[in-house]
Formats: sequence, C-alpha cells, structure tokens
Amino acid sequence: MATIFTVVICLIYVVSPGLGHDLVNANDKAAVQQYVGAGYFDAAFGQNILRSISDMRAAMVSADAWRSIFIILLGMFVLLWYAKKGAGDPKKITILSVILLAICLVDMWQVNKRYLNDDMFVAPRGVERIQKTDADTYILEKSGAGRDYRVLNFTVSTFNDNNTSAFYSSIGGYHAAKLRRYQELIEAHIAPEMSKVYTAIRMAPMDTVAMQQQLSPYPIYDLTAVNTDSLFPVINMLNTHWFILGAGEKGNVKLPVENATAMGNAWFVTNIKWVANANEELDALGKENLRTTAVVAKDDFGFLKAEGSGIVKLTSYEANEAKYEVDSEQGGLVVFSEVYYPGWTAAVDGQPVEVGRANYVLRAINVPAGKHEVVFEFKPQSIQTTETIAYVALGVLALLIVAAIVWSIKRK
Repeated sequence: MATIFTVVICLIYVVSPGLGHDLVNANDKAAVQQYVGAGYFDAAFGQNILRSISDMRAAMVSADAWRSIFIILLGMFVLLWYAKKGAGDPKKITILSVILLAICLVDMWQVNKRYLNDDMFVAPRGVERIQKTDADTYILEKSGAGRDYRVLNFTVSTFNDNNTSAFYSSIGGYHAAKLRRYQELIEAHIAPEMSKVYTAIRMAPMDTVAMQQQLSPYPIYDLTAVNTDSLFPVINMLNTHWFILGAGEKGNVKLPVENATAMGNAWFVTNIKWVANANEELDALGKENLRTTAVVAKDDFGFLKAEGSGIVKLTSYEANEAKYEVDSEQGGLVVFSEVYYPGWTAAVDGQPVEVGRANYVLRAINVPAGKHEVVFEFKPQSIQTTETIAYVALGVLALLIVAAIVWSIKRK
C-alpha cells in the first residue's frame, strides 16, 4: 500500500511536473521584464525565455520523479525479501539495515552533490597584503594609526569593502551577519547623508594659507565653516574624522578630506529626547541636535538622566575593551560613539553601572561628578553560561573516567 501510494504520486509528477507549482515564478518574470524594458530584447523573445525555463524545470521534476520511483521500488523489493526469507533472523535484520542505509546514503549523496560538488572546492591561496595608498599614508601621519577615529571611503563600495578597515576604523565594511539596527541606520541616514558630504565640501572654504605654505599635498577644506550637523549629523555622530574621495578624470586619485566637525569618541549631552519606539528613535536622529541631545527609548532606558557637562578622553581601545577618562564638575549623561549591544558592561572606577542605548545604536551611561575612569568590556552572559556548563561537563567526564578505572581495578 505504501509503495502504490507513493509511486502514484511520483507518476502524477512525471505526467504533470507543474501540478500545484508555478515553474516560472514572479522573480523570473520580473527579471525578464527588466531586460525587455531596457531594450535588450522584445516581449516575444522574453516569453520564449520564460517558456524555456519552464520546460527545463519540468524536465528536472519529471526526471527526479522517475528517480524516486526507482528508489521506492528498490526499497519495496528489499523489504519483501526480508518478509519472506528472513523475518526474525538477526543476521537478515543486519543485512536489511545495511542495504536500506546504503540506499539512503546513495540517494542523499547524489542529491547533495548537486549543491556541494567537487567544482566548488579550490586550492588554498594566499591573501595579498593590502597596500597603503598615498591618501592612507597622509591620514595615518596626521591622525595616527589608532582606532580612535573613523573613515568613510567613497572610492570603494563603502558597505561591501573591508580593505579600509586594514588601517583604521571604518563606518562601512562588510559582514554577512551585519547588525539589523546598523543596517537600518545605513539605509535611513548614512547612505542619504553621503551625497551631502560633497555638498559640504563644495560649500566649505579652502585653507589657502596652509596650501601656500605647502603644509599638505592635498586641498584643505575648512568644514568647520559649514553647518555639517544639518547635512550629515549621523556621520558626525559616528566620529567620521576623514573622508576619502575619488578625484581625477577617472576617479582613480584618492583625495583625503579631514572632517574637524566629527563629534569625537564620546560627549556629554544636556537634553534627552524621549521616544516611544524604534521608529521614532530612528526618525529623530535627523531632527535633533545630537551634540547636546540624546534620543532614548523611554520604556527601555528610563534610568538615563541628562545634566551637566564635562570632558571625555579615550585612553585605550581594543576590540573587546575600551577605557575613557571623564572629568566633570556636575556629572551627567555621556554618549559614546560605539555600538550598543547586549553583553557590553560598563564600570566607573571599578563599580558596575547600567549601560543604555542612545541615538538608536550608541552606548550611553550616567557618570558622577569628578574625575573617573570608565571601562567598557564585552562580557556576554551566554559565553559565561556555556563556559560554566562546559567545565562542569568536563569535570563529570573526568570523574566518570576515574570511577571506571577504579571499578576495573577492583574487579580484577
């Protein structure tokens, strides 16, 4: 009965491969329509392409249906052999199990090889060392090789390139598991603001004195004379201290432009803009003065308080730790130009404090009056929990091994 039922289903798909399925989906049609609209070919030729795609997929479904019928019948004959010749025989059960496992293995192996085959494996190859350009050398000489500032590189695909990060922190780059909030920040603010960087540079006066004194081989633009906070507040918020622009007839010359209006690694704010949800928080970034105001979700981080002012200085920076010196007469709320993420802990003079989120993606903490050291460390609870479980499991395993050895000795 099982054989008849499954074979009949397969035969239906042999006869009618497209039953219950559209072999040409909306994406296929949209892709063909895009080429038709661009004038690469006419609508009739596009329909022929779609029919060809449908025919090829129908042939694939039909071929796999015949393949399934063969495997089903083979399995049926093996089970019939066991039912008549070896029911209850332990040796025959072993033979049956081995045959069925072999059938399943061959079936899975052949299908899996369609998606992961020998042609997909390549020999290891070395990665060439990324070469510094003249623009990179200039930026590093002026601002140092530390990670206490960020760079926005317009000469590459900003959010699909990692070479910029070889020398300094970048607000771009690529990762397959990019944070959703940062991706939303890119789409809502960073990408639109990037075009406004050129507007600011065209509006900015040039420092002719420095150029006459040959202090730089590149044009020097005074962006402090332009209200950049109205043009690209989020880029400033991310402490983007340098832009690398394309120049020359083919855009192959890299032009470094210093942005002295970047907000820095951290700053005190005097106001809090309370919002109800993430949409309001993201939208408010383009409407508030982020130098003096922090945008905070009231339901999640109501413990943050804005008052006073002071000076914040980054003293040490690693991937999982950052240290700051804070000096304030009154204390208050400090916003750090670092991404907020669960697992980051903060301590003021060694005493733990709560970490809040401000401006949709940044960290913020309350700092008391006086001089203090603030230390951020990445210590996710999940890692501590799994490490504890792992050590306990190793301990139990060690005890079991010792117990087994002792039991074996006593038995002898």
